[in-house]
Amino acid sequence: MIITEFLANNKILKFIVKFCIKLILSIFKYFSSLLIKNETNNILVISLHKIGDTIFTIPSIKYLYETHKENLIVYCFENNKILYQIFINKGIKLITVKNKNLLFNRFVRKADLFEVKNNSYKLVYDLTGSITSVAVLSIIKSKFKYGFTDEYFYKAYHKYLFKKEQAPLYKMYFDVIKLKDKNADINFYYNKLQIKPQNIKIVINPYAGWKAKEWDFDNFINLYNKLSINYEVNFILDKYSTNDLDIEKLNKQKIKYLLSDSLEDLINKLSRFTLYIGNDSGPMHIASYLGLSTFTIYGPTNPDFHQPIGQNHQFINNIEICSPKSDEKMCKKYGGQIGCNKFICITNLSFDAVYLKLLSFIAWLNKNE
Repeated sequence: MIITEFLANNKILKFIVKFCIKLILSIFKYFSSLLIKNETNNILVISLHKIGDTIFTIPSIKYLYETHKENLIVYCFENNKILYQIFINKGIKLITVKNKNLLFNRFVRKADLFEVKNNSYKLVYDLTGSITSVAVLSIIKSKFKYGFTDEYFYKAYHKYLFKKEQAPLYKMYFDVIKLKDKNADINFYYNKLQIKPQNIKIVINPYAGWKAKEWDFDNFINLYNKLSINYEVNFILDKYSTNDLDIEKLNKQKIKYLLSDSLEDLINKLSRFTLYIGNDSGPMHIASYLGLSTFTIYGPTNPDFHQPIGQNHQFINNIEICSPKSDEKMCKKYGGQIGCNKFICITNLSFDAVYLKLLSFIAWLNKNE
């Protein structure tokens, strides 16, 4: 991200870098199709995402699985394989990469490339669209390579879409599929499950993928204290990454909480509840896919891109001058990950504003039981 900004301000260097990358990728693309020795019907999907974006790829991969069945192979992070097995099919073929095994946090290591590299494919769909997936794509033997990309990497593909953020993200990934199958219709493949709660059982997750997206932990404790007067409420926390000081706060106030020790365990525990409250995060999208109603607190990311599909979902966000514009996935500080220290979009969101909107949403859910 920093390198992209640097190159944008150095036109000559940018031209040289783009020319070299395009030349290298063109050569790799040409020879990758020549190296196929036997006819193959294998279809590969490269989906190297965190939890949230993995959920957004499910309609696309569900379509491909129903179309190609045993010929479809998905290349994904090891932690996310359970999502495809539960939400698509237990028998779906997967080749996995260890999440924490990326070189410089960008490149798949040689040990995790062996299986995918030694197969041949009729067609590859890149649903990642990053330097991580392009590096993988360039060494894969395939007749055709489809994906979405930017001005640096488009020569890696036979057919491509230039990255243009689209809301919701389900559509952005599905448009890659439509490069090959123009008549494919996403409306048949995204999850429409919405459980109408007979009684409200609330689960609160106070964390997110990074700090800029997290509303203050103490605010969630206050929500718990108020809501638990009338409803069953639990926190849910990751056993291996939860802050010890936060656990101490919960224990001190005798707040009920659950610890999940895997993604499968998280799914099982979330399924006990009917309403999920938390920040924009992967677990929120899992909850929505399980049919739970969700109330989401957004900060530096744009709700139009990330909110779940359906009626039983509500959100709140605080608009600041630095907030993402209508056509942006996140703010210009990469969602607060680079060059933002105050996180005012989330810290300026008052407890009263969140609580009042949440109560209104719960009243609506109760009315529509």
